[in-house]
Amino acid sequence: MSQSAYIRLGGGIDLVTPPEQLSPGAAIYAVNYECPISGGYRRIEGYAQLGPAVPGEGPVLGVVTFNDKVYAVRKDVGADSATLYVLNTGTDSWDVVGTSGALHNGRHEFVEGNVKGLDKDRALYGVGGGKPFQLMAEQPGAQTFEGLVELTAYFKGSPPEGVTYRADNDTLTLSDEDGRTINGVEVQDKSGTTLSTEPDTAAGGDNGTEVAIDFTGIDVNNVGHVLFTVGSEPATTLTIPELADPFTEITAAQAGATFIALHSNHLFLGYEQGSVQHSDLGNPVAFNAATGGAAEIAVGQALTGLLSGTGGALHFICRDSVKTLYGTSAADWQLKTTVPNSGGRPYSAQSLVQPYFIAERGIASLEATNAYGDFRPMQPGAKVEPLFTADGYASRVVASAVSKSAAQYRVWFDDATGIYMSPTGITRVQYPAQVAVAHTGELSSGAEQILFGDDAGNVYRLDNGATSFNGADIEAFLTLAYNDLESPNIRKRFRRVFWDVRSGSNANIAIQPDLDYGGTETARQRRAFIQFLLGGGLWGVDDWNEINWSVPSLGQEPMDITGTGVSVNFAIYSKSSSASHELLGYDVHFDPRRRRRG
Repeated sequence: MSQSAYIRLGGGIDLVTPPEQLSPGAAIYAVNYECPISGGYRRIEGYAQLGPAVPGEGPVLGVVTFNDKVYAVRKDVGADSATLYVLNTGTDSWDVVGTSGALHNGRHEFVEGNVKGLDKDRALYGVGGGKPFQLMAEQPGAQTFEGLVELTAYFKGSPPEGVTYRADNDTLTLSDEDGRTINGVEVQDKSGTTLSTEPDTAAGGDNGTEVAIDFTGIDVNNVGHVLFTVGSEPATTLTIPELADPFTEITAAQAGATFIALHSNHLFLGYEQGSVQHSDLGNPVAFNAATGGAAEIAVGQALTGLLSGTGGALHFICRDSVKTLYGTSAADWQLKTTVPNSGGRPYSAQSLVQPYFIAERGIASLEATNAYGDFRPMQPGAKVEPLFTADGYASRVVASAVSKSAAQYRVWFDDATGIYMSPTGITRVQYPAQVAVAHTGELSSGAEQILFGDDAGNVYRLDNGATSFNGADIEAFLTLAYNDLESPNIRKRFRRVFWDVRSGSNANIAIQPDLDYGGTETARQRRAFIQFLLGGGLWGVDDWNEINWSVPSLGQEPMDITGTGVSVNFAIYSKSSSASHELLGYDVHFDPRRRRRG
């Protein structure tokens, strides 16, 4: 008597469980499909290029969304330096930010935040092996100041380490604790005209050096700049906000940082050698431990990342361990080892409710425990562990990002492949372009923007309804687990299968059935094609111009799979530049036959 069974698809790739024990909805191979949180398998969206290639040579060294603009870093042609660019959407070109060649020639990482609480102080901070820098979100307008004390509170600019300034009535005092000369002191108005100067001050040695700048008779609302030079340091300029360059180098910080984070209103800089340094509380450009709340924390291992965690914790991802920083300032920091024997790979750490990173055996995470402030290690990528242990992908990570809208952790490798992981499963992806850097940001509209830069200097936006790989068809493969219909010792005469498919456009999917784990005892079945147009909507719910009339919202496509065997599986292939399709499940019809014979 004929029977049928409905199989709900989902679960992603499983390379660990024995074939006969796999869930029938799982996959043994999946490329350019993803696992939606709603279940099933969906062909991934593609990407589209933003603007022309970034000026320069080599790969993109950094990419970021900030203040609704796209920024990118690339090496300068013929020079050991790099430049920050912003995409000008009006001219479809890249404009220099700050000064050309101002950045170090290295991989750049970014963090956005506001440590002072006012919207005007929202900024982007970046590191790339040289001096860190900040980029303000907005250029403030003219302000009115009641006196010198208020004026100096708004100065922009970073004096050399060891140099401070303070205002008292009509006097601005510069102090250098190292006792160096202070020369070239000059006060200018907003147009650059000199308002006053002070004589050079000789070195004071151990007693320090001070110079008092007299503002008597000067209208502080006409002041634009205060200039001076300390010892052999580069000249310093303190500038009122409306004249300050929104892009500034954080000169007080030590060069060489490759990782960056904002935590408890401090700017944290990570150095590969195993050092983490942070700024003063609420002052991300101040790094003088002697005069403020800045400090250095020795990690004791090679550092591979900084990542904010739940409960006000900051994780230090190291080569062979994970350590977690608790507390709110240098007065009460506590550094504890969270994972003692396994660390993370550079540029793999991301936060999606909980931290994720690539460890020696694949995708790992830290889950908060019931114990206050503590974490325990997890391995959500256990089902694809052979990719990392046997194929060596643990040491081939080049970039990572998250998709909050899809609840996905994404990581890319050096062979143009990658992995998408959601709570419902893991799949692989393969792009025509080689990802070099990636970043997830958010526009003021609330829309998510995932960017990546490739090794040829191009910047792309992922997803966002992209139906192709920047004009190239998306080629997708999916091989489902074998299904014995819970009777592994009974041969069955398979008849037909009905596929539940959902899509918003024309699609052409090829499906190849296979019996008995690829055995040759039975004849190979013929490949079939499913062609359909879906996109029906609900009256009063969907937009009229976004649905196809007189078509179903779910396709149930029949397919002949005549053949006899114990189990059946399906290999699915598509190649198109069309909207993504979803495979939700299949209904297989069969007749039970005799038991297997030896």
